[in-house]
Amino acid sequence: MLKFKDDKFRILIVPDIQIRTTIGERQRVALEKVVEKTKPDLIVLLGDMIFGQMIMSRKKTKKVLDSLLWVIERLDAPFVFVFGNHDMDAKLLPEEQLELYCKLRNNLTPAFKDRECETVFFKDVYKDGKPAVRLLFIDSGESVYSMRGMKYAPASREQMGYTDKILSEKDCPPAMIFQHVPVPEVYDLFEEVDKKTHGAVRGHYSDRDKYYRKKPNVSGVAGEAPVPPLDNSGQFNGWIKSGKVVLSAFGHDHKNSFVGENRGITMMHTSCSGLYCYGKKTTRGARILDIHPDGTFDTEAVFYKDLS
Repeated sequence: MLKFKDDKFRILIVPDIQIRTTIGERQRVALEKVVEKTKPDLIVLLGDMIFGQMIMSRKKTKKVLDSLLWVIERLDAPFVFVFGNHDMDAKLLPEEQLELYCKLRNNLTPAFKDRECETVFFKDVYKDGKPAVRLLFIDSGESVYSMRGMKYAPASREQMGYTDKILSEKDCPPAMIFQHVPVPEVYDLFEEVDKKTHGAVRGHYSDRDKYYRKKPNVSGVAGEAPVPPLDNSGQFNGWIKSGKVVLSAFGHDHKNSFVGENRGITMMHTSCSGLYCYGKKTTRGARILDIHPDGTFDTEAVFYKDLS
């Protein structure tokens, strides 16, 4: 059971490690330092722990995962794992990967067989014996290939139906969503600008001739245009309709570490935690999320470069 300690529950968000060989000494030390500094009550491994499609065999994939999980267990903090697109593209099936995570003594991620919905699960954080905050974890990033190239599938009806069910429970406390791939509404935090504008980033897919920058009321760094699913299944609108969701946390876009509010929901990105994937080395790290029993929260990016 997750519990508040002194009216605070600290989460460390770690997305996009994206290892494709063994984890490496520098990455191990960086993860251990950030955990030692932040002392989280829960680590959220927010997808893309491995670069699955670049690992060319099942045997190699297991070896890579074993090296990562050895480090995760050494961190000696409870954790949950959420699937991202590169995890789903691995040679090992999702259920085979999750089985390896579930063997670790500090794992809190339920096996697929123990979930009511295979790709969504939740954990409540308790205060005085009652749920005070609900944490929902949603797998995302399944790749869809077509003649126009690769894109990411939006949330499924099953995922949205189960999420609606959990959020509509009579005594559901304030809720927070953790999902690797952002929802299309992340672009509500951006404005279209001329490509010569300071801070402008180039769009993706059919928007490659457009440029964007984060709006003035959005804090942090937006080093690239977000890459949500092209199709909008209404996932974000479901969160709004529930009246329960106060925060949504995403990874996926390595150069982005920003926080902004959209229709009452804080949308929060964490930059790449991996040392060997694309993006500026100065923004590699993780993010602290300090939650309070009334559903309010504070957040701060933690960059490896600032760790002694």
